Amino acid sequence: MALNITVTSTAAGFLSVYPAAATRPGSSSLNYRANLTVANAAVVTLGTGNQVSIYNSNADVVARTHVDVTGYFRAAGASTAGSVYVPLTPARIATQAVTAGTSVPIAPLGKGGVPSADVSAVLAHVTATSETPGWMSVYPDGVDRPGTSTVNYQNDPAYTNQVTATLGSNGQFRVYTTQDITLVVDIIGY
Repeated sequence: MALNITVTSTAAGFLSVYPAAATRPGSSSLNYRANLTVANAAVVTLGTGNQVSIYNSNADVVARTHVDVTGYFRAAGASTAGSVYVPLTPARIATQAVTAGTSVPIAPLGKGGVPSADVSAVLAHVTATSETPGWMSVYPDGVDRPGTSTVNYQNDPAYTNQVTATLGSNGQFRVYTTQDITLVVDIIGY
């Protein structure tokens, strides 16, 4: 299951996301800092009851956590619908300024090793650099913007998240931002 996890907390810690009823791994899925909203993508195998477990390392605080399902992968040989993932050598396909409160189209088809047709989604690293804290959302072109964030950024170094960007019928996805940003998009698969 491909997930985007967002957390806000009053103290630092980390979350581990793993298959339900499985042994908790010794690694983190998302590291968070006090009084910041942080997001990260994770791909997790479903466990007992087709569920995942979330462990919070800091038992002394509540970490407000939001989990968005961004996609899924089918088992090899499965007869259910789904797509095959093709990894690519990372390739930068966009670097541009985006004005607060607007969205821009990103057209990945035919760029960075992505075929020019027959692609329903791309896997990308999206990066925001801003002088003002805010968030951005990645979504298919031609549909209403969701109310969920993909990257939450602050007014310091660049903030990146891995996204599964579903393409609209025109082969594009959109990036919306709440503040002025410099946007960078690197394609890593489709």
